[in-house]
Amino acid sequence: MQAPDRSELQAALTASRLYMPLDIALQSPALCIALRNTAHALAIRKAAQTRLQPVDHKRLAAGDID
Repeated sequence: MQAPDRSELQAALTASRLYMPLDIALQSPALCIALRNTAHALAIRKAAQTRLQPVDHKRLAAGDID
């Protein structure tokens, strides 16, 4: 697992709804670990969303599922 960069940590801070500067949040060992885990989870979610195939709703409505 690669260490997240500053922009990924900032996105994790925003997603966690913490209203404090990133530098202050990283001074706390518990918040630092939590933000790194959140940044990792967000990266996994982003990678999974880019691999999804588009859904053809007309084909599904017609019952053509092969």
